[in-house]
Amino acid sequence: LMPGWDEHSWGYHGDDGGRFHGEGAATARDPPFGRGDVAGCGIDRGRGEVFFTRNGAFLGAAPLSADDLASPIYPTVGLDHADPVHVNFGSEPFAYDLAS
Repeated sequence: LMPGWDEHSWGYHGDDGGRFHGEGAATARDPPFGRGDVAGCGIDRGRGEVFFTRNGAFLGAAPLSADDLASPIYPTVGLDHADPVHVNFGSEPFAYDLAS
């Protein structure tokens, strides 16, 4: 399974730009991403949302349930190719300005 294809995960897929949560059907479509792009995902606990970004631009958010917010949430990356991936959990500035 790729991120977002079950009820306990959310995902933004590079191949088609789909944002997923649940049964594998895209809940929204954004520009696809690939080599050289920065895809971002964050949790805004104050708003109770998971949000997605591409190259520093906000794409949209999805609501989190009270159960989601009360449970541990772990980052994940799903790949169907052998390209390297660089992840940033805050040791470097984010491409997306969290203050905006």
